[in-house]
Amino acid sequence: MFFIGNTLTFGAQTTTFSGAYGLTGYNLDQPEIQFNLETSYEGNSEKFSQLYRWRYAMGDFKGLIFEYNNRFYFSKNQDYDNSKWYLQAKVGYGMLKGKEQLPGDVNWYDPVTGDYMQNMDNILDNRHINLNYGLALGYKFVLFDRLIFDLYAGYNGFIKPKFTNAIEASNVLRRDQFSDGIGCPIEFQWSLGFFLD
Repeated sequence: MFFIGNTLTFGAQTTTFSGAYGLTGYNLDQPEIQFNLETSYEGNSEKFSQLYRWRYAMGDFKGLIFEYNNRFYFSKNQDYDNSKWYLQAKVGYGMLKGKEQLPGDVNWYDPVTGDYMQNMDNILDNRHINLNYGLALGYKFVLFDRLIFDLYAGYNGFIKPKFTNAIEASNVLRRDQFSDGIGCPIEFQWSLGFFLD
């Protein structure tokens, strides 16, 4: 993921804006764009921060996901001069829609005829409300007072959508695409970027 950041200080609060482009899923083949807003307060020794993340998925499932993250840094002074470990917990909400399945994309065995069948028409998907949650451990490197390398890995849980197409093989395919892509339980992200004044 590519990261661009900007940090502003308003009184007792530090805010970081960032944007990222990257790949998710088991095979890292599901592209998405992210925009992040992270805020920390001096009153809590800058050990805690709130991170709001907007993700737009563009792979097998397209749509917008909003995530609220809380980060606990194991040391204070999160800004320019201090690299540090953090623990991150998140909850999220999204509206996703599976990509259109073209003729021949879905194959299944028909026990009545004893033949393998294929869809003859395009199969459209409905929009699905998705809830996700997760816990991750990460490290934010700050180099040369400007360069940032943010890396974390953890668990990503999703409440799977219910697919209700008349062709059950289509629903099975969509469940597999969801589990292997945006709903992958292993989350690994990295971002590279810099602060702007």
